[in-house]
Amino acid sequence: MKARCAVAVLGLGFASTAHAGGLEIPDRGARAMSRGGAFTAKADDGTAVDYNPGALSKQKGLRLTYNHDLIWSHAKFTRAASSIPSELDPAAYGVDPLAPVENEEPLFPLGAFLAVSHDFGLPDWTFAFSAYGPHASGKQKFPVKGGQRYMLTEVEALLAYIGPSAAWGGEDFGVGATLQYVVMPSMKYSLVADGQPGGALNPYVSSSDVEATLDLHDYFAYTAIVGGWWRPTNSLELGLSGRVIPVRLDAEGEISLRNVPDQTQFSAEQLEVPGSKANLEIVLPPTARFGARYRHLDEQNREQFDVELDVVYEAWHMTEAYEADLSGQIILLANEPVQDVTIEKRWQDTVSVRLGSTWAVVPERFRVSIGGYWERGASPENYTSLDFLSVDRFGVGGGVEYTLGDLNGMHFDLAVAYSHVFQEDREVAERFGKVTQQRPVAQCPDECDGYTGVPANAGTFESSFDTLAFGVTAHF
Repeated sequence: MKARCAVAVLGLGFASTAHAGGLEIPDRGARAMSRGGAFTAKADDGTAVDYNPGALSKQKGLRLTYNHDLIWSHAKFTRAASSIPSELDPAAYGVDPLAPVENEEPLFPLGAFLAVSHDFGLPDWTFAFSAYGPHASGKQKFPVKGGQRYMLTEVEALLAYIGPSAAWGGEDFGVGATLQYVVMPSMKYSLVADGQPGGALNPYVSSSDVEATLDLHDYFAYTAIVGGWWRPTNSLELGLSGRVIPVRLDAEGEISLRNVPDQTQFSAEQLEVPGSKANLEIVLPPTARFGARYRHLDEQNREQFDVELDVVYEAWHMTEAYEADLSGQIILLANEPVQDVTIEKRWQDTVSVRLGSTWAVVPERFRVSIGGYWERGASPENYTSLDFLSVDRFGVGGGVEYTLGDLNGMHFDLAVAYSHVFQEDREVAERFGKVTQQRPVAQCPDECDGYTGVPANAGTFESSFDTLAFGVTAHF
């Protein structure tokens, strides 16, 4: 299963686990989401450890922030008819390759964020510790007999960032850093591959189809985020932050095979992959954020409303290709060794512009926020895949916050927010598609009648996201 399995995880590019706006849905946390992700300068809750560690210097005393996001990932694919002749009738195998297919498990409920901070009585310092995952969907599932079967059937992935933060500053400035341990305990990726040992290509179905799963993990990686803020006038705040150390995941694991239900019936021995081993390095690149925030103050120097404009840059050009080091034997219909694979990705840098505002309807008690953003996708059109739908997008969001008063020396800020992300539809022509169906035993073009392969991503992609976020910050 080597070639297509490798294409699977390589094409994935951590759509469901990666950090950064090119792969992640802006933005984590109810407060930031309600402002369209314009939070670099404001960053006034525990999510500052991620948005701008320097802004922690504004947060005194003991604070606990918890956010939970529910993400609905809506993805639909309609395969285009292939110009490559098919010797097999898909209907005889219960396959309708040109029927639209959708993500069967759109809800991902595990979007948790937790941070605690304290100044320990030091007037110029604040320290924090946080644990959270990327703001992205960690699971997708499509029908094994659908038209997308050679591109993706199921993906499930988990990634976590854990570590300390520290900030130093005064009333008008602050600088800080977050150091993070990065762990990927599990990443499973499944698709259908054609196991036949030779002969003509079959673009829709093969009598030798099997479902392949790549199971990877990496228990140690690291990164760092630095940031700062400055208030040159009472009404203006500036923020600058970014991830300065790329995350380098050196994932390893194994490959497994299983029969396609009611279609192929290989024996358990044929489905074994002796000596199965996979290694893959994935790099999550540096990022940079800049934010400028106008504060409108009342006569008592309380903030009535603000407007913030952010620009976010992510260096995805670093990912030109993925190289998988694979080993083992593919038995199926012929005992063949697994070969290493290089997959071109040609990702591009992403840039997004975010605008948001918060209005204190009742000062120090009730606030309303709105915002939106535009972001350029990281995936070139011809490399579009269901596992990595980073296309041009724009999102809108809104939310409310309510502060409970002095309760035995404690204050609680409660927040709820909703965001919808509109993504461009993409139509990939077969002659330009770069995500191909693979035959791991008889690879193209050597044994494919002169064809370079069947583009598995030829068709129309439609997608969107909905997020409902809840947050609480406790001040002790």
